[in-house]
Amino acid sequence: MISEKPAFRIDVPWELIQGIRLAHALMESSYLVSVPAPQAYKFEYLQQFFPFTFSRQPASLLSTVSVSHREPLTRIGSIVRPLIFPRSIVQRSRAMWQRQRPIRFLFTGLLTSRRIQSLEGWLGAPLPEPASAGPPRRAGHPDAGLRIEPSTRGREFPAKSWDDPYHALTASAQFVLCPPGDYVWTYRFFEAIFCGAMPVVEEPAPCYEGFAFATFSDDPEGLTWSQEIAAANFARAAALLTIMPEELDEVLRHELGRLESSEATPAAEWMEAIEAATRELTSSMQDEIVMLVDDAQLPMRERSDTGAARRVHWFLEKNGQYFGPPADDQTAIEELEREKRKFGAHFLAIAFPAFWWLQHYVGFAAYLRRTYACVRENELLVIFDLRAPPSSSTSVGPPVPAVPERRD
Repeated sequence: MISEKPAFRIDVPWELIQGIRLAHALMESSYLVSVPAPQAYKFEYLQQFFPFTFSRQPASLLSTVSVSHREPLTRIGSIVRPLIFPRSIVQRSRAMWQRQRPIRFLFTGLLTSRRIQSLEGWLGAPLPEPASAGPPRRAGHPDAGLRIEPSTRGREFPAKSWDDPYHALTASAQFVLCPPGDYVWTYRFFEAIFCGAMPVVEEPAPCYEGFAFATFSDDPEGLTWSQEIAAANFARAAALLTIMPEELDEVLRHELGRLESSEATPAAEWMEAIEAATRELTSSMQDEIVMLVDDAQLPMRERSDTGAARRVHWFLEKNGQYFGPPADDQTAIEELEREKRKFGAHFLAIAFPAFWWLQHYVGFAAYLRRTYACVRENELLVIFDLRAPPSSSTSVGPPVPAVPERRD
């Protein structure tokens, strides 16, 4: 029964298709995702096309699931991918592939002024009026016909959750024009690949690396669609952007186990320890710039009574928001050095809710201890001076009360 499946909720940008796809992928696991009541209709619509279940009941927040639209980056605990697609959507897209692809070049979607500018730049001519006969042709290339299907379905929920006609049309095209959206990268690039079309982009983006694609500057008459290239693109995208059920269940089991462990500690004692760690960090780091590892538990960014909040940066942090733990030791080390330079950080503070980092990221912990001075280590905090080597270790601040033991 649905009620027997362990449940959790996530905090994602529900207005972005990136957040909807991530939630849908999580719903394909052995666990139950709780969806806010105002968002439920989006998933009820999806259930017309895909078999999955979700909950509307309150559940604990799994804070190690996050989305960053700019890069893009999507995270589920230790799993970090540019985007995460549900396996069922990938399979449905593959089933739509047409043996004969009658559409040479395709654009379907909302014709914003920015997109019209991009499409006219590719055509080398203004877009014809909708009533004009025949598809627009690229200047000097009579065989480079472009089929344009204006649509607002991709901008309006619930149809934005899944647009079957859009994907079927894309699966009939050889090439799909992918003008940029809010950022250089576009979701259309990967939708085209899953539907077997080759993307044509205005400019490359880092997340396109390793895929075969064309650019707006390529001669369209020299472009040839091939089943082999489409299949290779599809295989790479499926491997990169989907998660095997066993791996997804294992990561969720680990993350939910940590969540359950933290919730097992009596609430009053837990909050007392959180407050004690916050007081210690605030009093000892008032004039310092600190990178904080705390699983987003300490209310440092909320304390208006102290300037310390303005000098605390979460680790890892993306666009001013906590972004969860790193994928591995090497990522942790690289991000530490990058954020240290970016923020001019003086200290790295690891608070007790994140002490598991020191056991899980063994290589990262070893790097910290051989590179930087550990200036405080107690039951609440472990603090490293990012300006001093281990030999110059000194003590910072007064001793603090012991934290209550957490139950596993």
